[in-house]
Amino acid sequence: MQRLNDSRAISFVIATHVVLTVALAFQLTIDVDETFTLSTTSQGPMHAADRAISFELQPPLYFGTLSLWRTVNGSLFHARLFSVLCSALSLVVLARFLRTFLPDITPWHVVALAAFSPVMIYAAVEARCYAMVILLSCLQISFFAAAFMVPESTLRTRAAFIVVAVASLYSFYFLGFMLAAGGVILVVARRWRMAGLYILSMVCVAACFTPLALIVSGQVESHTTTVGSTPGLLEALRSVTWRLRNMVLPVDWAPLDGIAKAAWLILAVGVVFTLSRKWRALVASPATSVFVGYAIVVGCFIAVTRALGTELVVERHFSLLLIPTVIVVSYGVCLSGGRRAMQGFALIAALCMLASLPVRYPHFAKSGDWRRVAEVVMQHEQEHQPVVVFTPAAARAVEYYYRGRNPLVPLPQSQASDRYAPHEFQLNSPDDVRECVSKASPDHNTLWLILDAEQFAGRGFGAEHLKAYLDQQYNIDMHLTLHGSTLLKCSRKSDRVFDPAGKLTAGLQ
Repeated sequence: MQRLNDSRAISFVIATHVVLTVALAFQLTIDVDETFTLSTTSQGPMHAADRAISFELQPPLYFGTLSLWRTVNGSLFHARLFSVLCSALSLVVLARFLRTFLPDITPWHVVALAAFSPVMIYAAVEARCYAMVILLSCLQISFFAAAFMVPESTLRTRAAFIVVAVASLYSFYFLGFMLAAGGVILVVARRWRMAGLYILSMVCVAACFTPLALIVSGQVESHTTTVGSTPGLLEALRSVTWRLRNMVLPVDWAPLDGIAKAAWLILAVGVVFTLSRKWRALVASPATSVFVGYAIVVGCFIAVTRALGTELVVERHFSLLLIPTVIVVSYGVCLSGGRRAMQGFALIAALCMLASLPVRYPHFAKSGDWRRVAEVVMQHEQEHQPVVVFTPAAARAVEYYYRGRNPLVPLPQSQASDRYAPHEFQLNSPDDVRECVSKASPDHNTLWLILDAEQFAGRGFGAEHLKAYLDQQYNIDMHLTLHGSTLLKCSRKSDRVFDPAGKLTAGLQ
């Protein structure tokens, strides 16, 4: 009867997740990355695979698969439905894994933590690879346990694991961290025969990955052209810890921050107390494999964050750690306090997760809120008022909604679709801005300026030269701050003498 009740609870959780994410996928505005996905997958699987490698600088499997999916319907909503499907399948695989290999944990609590995590919600409503990454991470965990952690494993199971491993590397390079963790787990567990079979499996995976491995270094080099200083160990550790914490107890809504910190403190004390009393029994339990594997993957992320910096390794890249994090945290709660503690923790987590959604998606908008930006401009613009968008990537998102009467001007230029070259979009002086605007509309007296708020505030792409040009040439007549973007209506100054020591108009500060 208990198993039947768990099955019903799991089915309810998965169904609720699907309903919620489908509704959000239909309502939410487009973001910048999704515009690239639509372009990459619009001309068939071969084109998608080629552009994934050359422009997206990512493995090709997701983009080729999505291109096939979009032959049925080319809309953004349909592209997002593929992510919803992947997230739902992830929850199904997770539930089966828990029942088979971790029977001491109540499965529906763990599935609920994963289903309503902001990371899972984000992945499910984003037309990018991250929901597929979560699914592949689930499959890796499940097939690894079936192929190498039980004595009755078969050749067919190991072959299935190899297929999943190759698919993982052809979808998201960081999934290779989990393959490295698998080898360490077998060594720590002293499963020497299985470790030998695992090495043979990895040789097969490496052979299949060789064609793509030859171009990875070039992709990394292109990605890192804009990397400045990299963080120290403590900063990298703090960044990774924050990402992991936010997967289970998100604190997007500030009033819940204290509750989340208290929950983590209680959990940490409980785990330490449990280890001090039962460490001999735990060493021989599945807990050792779970925690060792998790530590290896987290360590890989700390190393990558130190190497590439926190600007390149961001929250979405940690998506493969969602399921391992949920399993580890749930395991820790159950070991420390049992079923009742897990129920309480799940309740607190659900409160934090639900509170995070309206903060993350105000007005059903992803970062940028490009639909409302375009609507405001179209409602108030007049002829000969160019719409300038900083950056070129943001211009693609605005273009998705803008149907106005004036030219849309990416600053400093339109983004090429055949290669990734961020250095080409760097403003080097105020004259670069003047040339771009004058070319689009030389006789205007008013312009609309749409800013990617994060890039502008962070001085990305030479934003300081744009600020200097605005000080020199324009007054700010209207300033509107939206979710991740800023809209300005600017009128020419009568006195255009450039003062390099001048400060930006107060409306931008």
